[in-house]
Amino acid sequence: MTEFRRGTYGRPWAEALVRRGYVVVAIDAFYFGERRLQVEALEPSRVFTEVREPFAIARNATPGASEWFAATNRVCSFYEHLTAKTITAAGATWPGIHVWDEMRTVDYLLSRADVDPARIGCVGLSGGGFRTAMLIAADPRVKASCVTGWMTEFAHQLRNHIRHTWMVFVPGLYPALDLPDAAALHAPGALLVQQCRRDSLYPLAGMRGAVDKLTRIYAKAGIPERFRGTFYDDAHSFRPAMQEEAFDWLDRWL
Repeated sequence: MTEFRRGTYGRPWAEALVRRGYVVVAIDAFYFGERRLQVEALEPSRVFTEVREPFAIARNATPGASEWFAATNRVCSFYEHLTAKTITAAGATWPGIHVWDEMRTVDYLLSRADVDPARIGCVGLSGGGFRTAMLIAADPRVKASCVTGWMTEFAHQLRNHIRHTWMVFVPGLYPALDLPDAAALHAPGALLVQQCRRDSLYPLAGMRGAVDKLTRIYAKAGIPERFRGTFYDDAHSFRPAMQEEAFDWLDRWL
């Protein structure tokens, strides 16, 4: 995890925000961290044949070792579509679970005496960027935000970029609201969108189209200064230079 953080973030950026004077909370999203699929707790006789080999490796490897991570990730990846089916059958959505969790996290922040309820912000990369976009669409208590590495027009995704996790698909959303439309519900909240030109998860045309749409929406609302879209010549990441822009954005609007 340290190696991953060094390559993708360059530093523990939540700690950097704390040093800047912010109260920061970062929950384990459903299916991550302590809320991940507990591979070691699966009943061996009921494990699907497709992942019995990595399951056995994960059960016998030292937790935290590279072979344990690789095997665990294979099993969790396979079980993702089964988890999504279960959530759907229960009448919920995976993004809906995330948004619910984020809103309850805001509830917790507002229960603290050291938090100003008028100065709540949210920042995230990748899946965290998508979670940020969904939260700001649903919760007006968030006053400023930064979506990094997850803002695109959905139409551009369909042909060659539809391989993403089930955690980012909202059934029935697209006929009513594209992703930038949903994020624009944040207005008049301040929104910074950071795009990586060499991000292979999305076509560049989709990234540019989303920024253009958000620019038009905020301009039409009479608050063009409250939206900014920036492009970095980098792969999927949230490195220190991007973090500093995001932190300055929060300082400005919070």
